[in-house]
Amino acid sequence: MKKIVKKILILIFIIQIIIYIYIEMFPMYFYSENNTRWLFQNSIINNTQSDTINTLFVGDSRLNTGIDIMQFDNAWQLSIGGASTIEMYYSLKKYLKNNRKPDTIYMSFSARSLIGVFSFWEYAVRNNLFTYSDIKEILMTSKKIENHRTLRKKASLQYKKEKELYIFNPYIKFFLYKINFIKYYQNDIKNNSIFFAKKDNELFFEELTKYKGHRKYKYYHKTNDYLNYESNLKSFDYSKLLNYYLDLIFDVCRKNDIHVVYFTCPINASSFDKLNKNFKTEYLDYINHYKKKYREFNISDTIISFDNSCYGDASHFNSKGQKKNTNYLINYLQ
Repeated sequence: MKKIVKKILILIFIIQIIIYIYIEMFPMYFYSENNTRWLFQNSIINNTQSDTINTLFVGDSRLNTGIDIMQFDNAWQLSIGGASTIEMYYSLKKYLKNNRKPDTIYMSFSARSLIGVFSFWEYAVRNNLFTYSDIKEILMTSKKIENHRTLRKKASLQYKKEKELYIFNPYIKFFLYKINFIKYYQNDIKNNSIFFAKKDNELFFEELTKYKGHRKYKYYHKTNDYLNYESNLKSFDYSKLLNYYLDLIFDVCRKNDIHVVYFTCPINASSFDKLNKNFKTEYLDYINHYKKKYREFNISDTIISFDNSCYGDASHFNSKGQKKNTNYLINYLQ
């Protein structure tokens, strides 16, 4: 029995080594669409782009899917699904290091993206958005500000109950992601092609380039009246760590004389009607704090709703909603 267990452990170790080498050497053959999107982000922020780009969009998936980027001349989408202020701060920092600064940044984070991290480990760390010095800086800041509360907390996607679910020590988790720990690749191995994905990923790169970083939403033509994440919250328990990095984004823009237009993407009518009064008050107070602190920027401290027919799911716009949200941004928030 001991020999069998030993052989199994050795086999698992060998498989782990093979997966590590394979992913490191041939990432474009492996990555599923979500991972490829973050790999594409790296290629944009770490290389020089067109010097005609004068407008950037910074935020999470609601901003990325909710704006018709083609309606803006010389614009680019840095916003990305699941992003928090941490990923966006380092994306912007690296972009500015390698490119001409834009004149304007449109920025939007949902309340959810100011409460917890959803893509930090699974996509940003995994796909090398951060350097080792970046990670050291992030973890030191996290420890100092809140003893890793945000990075240790497993962000719940369940709307009915918010649970304090704690995971590995962040330093251990970072190490496991960097060695491509097999546990974190199970779904990709199960659901995606891990040997013949290069052509699909190259086509996806071309599509993202054509639409200037915008990722076409899969429910683009559907409608939805489900309740979103925020509709189930009784209070706005924002993350101190994410708040710190939001401050850094504003400070970088102030330092570089970049005009900021900050707004909350409209939510569907069903969710808006269910917003807890206390949550809404705390959230608007939070945004109003920034409006007072950064008076030179255009910061909207309101929450509005669009009809349910403008949404493909509980949180993201369909084609009708994207058009309406783009017009809202252009006509009312400039």
